[in-house]
Amino acid sequence: MSSAKQEVQKLLEDAGVEVDDVTLARLTKAVEEGRSEDALGQFFRALGASGFSKEDIQQIVALAEKTESAEEFVDAMFIGPCPFCDSESTRSLTDEPGVEDPTVGECKDCKKLFCSECHSELSRKQPSCTNEECWLNQPEEDEDIDEEEPEL
Repeated sequence: MSSAKQEVQKLLEDAGVEVDDVTLARLTKAVEEGRSEDALGQFFRALGASGFSKEDIQQIVALAEKTESAEEFVDAMFIGPCPFCDSESTRSLTDEPGVEDPTVGECKDCKKLFCSECHSELSRKQPSCTNEECWLNQPEEDEDIDEEEPEL
């Protein structure tokens, strides 16, 4: 397996995305072919996310051109800039021992931890988002909500 293919597979696994061998090959090809709009369009089509507008893809291409590795690109896409100092130098703490959560971001400049979804400040002692408003803390549609059934 090529190193590019292994890197794409690891990034997808870290994000909780499972793909078959054909899709993995398509994604790897799109990554290897460069960061053109066409290559990224192929990438998103391979993931089954073909609803991106041309403007969306242009923004993604611009973001990809600023990054030096696939990991930096994924962090830029899913973590985004620091909500405290606006630095774009952020990373996911997916591989950080004691955190291991792809939704926790860390700013490389101000060193603050934050929820990538609601931008609440987090700490290493409490790296999970506790904001009740954050969609990460909302019950899933099929989860039982603590409501008692009415008596008949």
